[in-house]
Amino acid sequence: MTTTRQIQQLFEQHYQMLFRQAFSMLHDAEESRDMVHDVFAYLLQHPFMTLKKETAEKYLRTSVRNRCLNVMRNRQIQMRISRMYLLEQDGEFLPIAPDEDELRMLQQAMELLEPPTCRDVVRMHFDEGMKFREIAAHLQVSERMVYRHLRHALQQLRSTLKNMEP
Repeated sequence: MTTTRQIQQLFEQHYQMLFRQAFSMLHDAEESRDMVHDVFAYLLQHPFMTLKKETAEKYLRTSVRNRCLNVMRNRQIQMRISRMYLLEQDGEFLPIAPDEDELRMLQQAMELLEPPTCRDVVRMHFDEGMKFREIAAHLQVSERMVYRHLRHALQQLRSTLKNMEP
């Protein structure tokens, strides 16, 4: 069992090192402070957790690192969602007036899409004007999966259309 006094001593002894570690990963002083404070808050909220003197520093470093990695992963997810939102918005503002040959080539390329879910997602989004959320509900998958299917389909379409003769 770790006492409040022991946690306070650990805080005073290791705070600077842990802050530098978090800052080197996050490049944000406020977020770095929060990560270090969260680790010590966790220790205070779980008084039955026992830290040995020999392993305390390693535990604290690992905890800060893992929390920083979670923040970095969440940032990446937020960036993907932002891109997904922009992709969804782009579909609303692009007026397309293709000629007959382009339409025929596009339809042929659409038939070649694998897996078929990619084809379904493209049709629902572009032909029926459904939002990612609506498609996700219809297919019973996450919005992120809809984004992945659409991205994969668009990559396939670009590649296929690039190789087709006009």
